[in-house]
Amino acid sequence: MADQHSGQAMLTLHVIKPSVNNMTVRVFLRAADLPFTEVDAYGKTR
Repeated sequence: MADQHSGQAMLTLHVIKPSVNNMTVRVFLRAADLPFTEVDAYGKTR
C-alpha cells in the first residue's frame, strides 16, 4: 500500500486567529489523521 501522506500537506487551512471554528476544524483534521498546513489569512483578503 502506498504512503497516503507522502510528506506533503493535502489541505491548506486558511484561518483568522483566534477562532473557535478554526480550532474545531483543526481537531477534526487531526482526529482524521489528515495532513494540513495552516495559513493565517488575516489582512490578506484585500
